[in-house]
Amino acid sequence: MDDLFEGVGQELLKRHYYFKPQDIGTTLWSFATFGYFDEEVFRAAASELSLKRSHSFKPQELSNTVW
Repeated sequence: MDDLFEGVGQELLKRHYYFKPQDIGTTLWSFATFGYFDEEVFRAAASELSLKRSHSFKPQELSNTVW
């Protein structure tokens, strides 16, 4: 299972600016649910939580991201 999450994490690192708010929230929620942690991936995803982009997050997407 770690290989799967590592692969998803690597794609997020390469393409985090293509991920929509729902993609980021769902991905991070999945990682947390399964206990997978990769600091670099979490930092890349968190970099998308700027004030400029935060307005595009729905409440559930934001909740999933920060959970």
